[in-house]
Amino acid sequence: MTVTYKDSDKCTDMILDFIAGGVPGNQSGESLGSYNAVIGNARSQDDLGARTIDLIYALMGQLRAAGKPSTAVGRYQIIRNTLQALQGTLNVAGSDQFTPQLQDRLGLALLVGRGYQKWWTGAITDEQFAHNISLEWASLPDPENGGKSHYDGVGPNHASTSVEVVLAMLARARTAKPEQAAAPQDRQQRRLRLAR
Repeated sequence: MTVTYKDSDKCTDMILDFIAGGVPGNQSGESLGSYNAVIGNARSQDDLGARTIDLIYALMGQLRAAGKPSTAVGRYQIIRNTLQALQGTLNVAGSDQFTPQLQDRLGLALLVGRGYQKWWTGAITDEQFAHNISLEWASLPDPENGGKSHYDGVGPNHASTSVEVVLAMLARARTAKPEQAAAPQDRQQRRLRLAR
């Protein structure tokens, strides 16, 4: 389970837990649900949360030097370029630790970047959102690629579940959406309607 959103935002929890894996319907996912996963070793016991972001970059360099096909680390298998972009967007310092809480925050930022808010407000369909998140996470099936990973054939990438299972998970997650998760403009419009 995510450590950050547990009991406060079940919708986000369900989606991030599913992406990470180790849950019914997606047993492997990105990392078997482990915050310590590194490319090729989801069961790593090295506590990544004790490392600073700068040390995570050093680890990524070591992974590349060891011939790994990617620099992916953590529960959401974030690669170097993605981490650099998120670091700037979220004002994460190099001295900040790569804790489970930070990893969940990064995972949510990636969801938002792929249309999470549009999805839970109904502006895009489950199928569109499933496609969008498959562009971010290679373990997810792409409805527009016959249910294969969008990155199928690129290194070891492959989908760890089916499109049908992803869509069923999204349908369950939508019903768990907390009221406070509504977009600010939706809350404002609701207030205006109530004031009339």
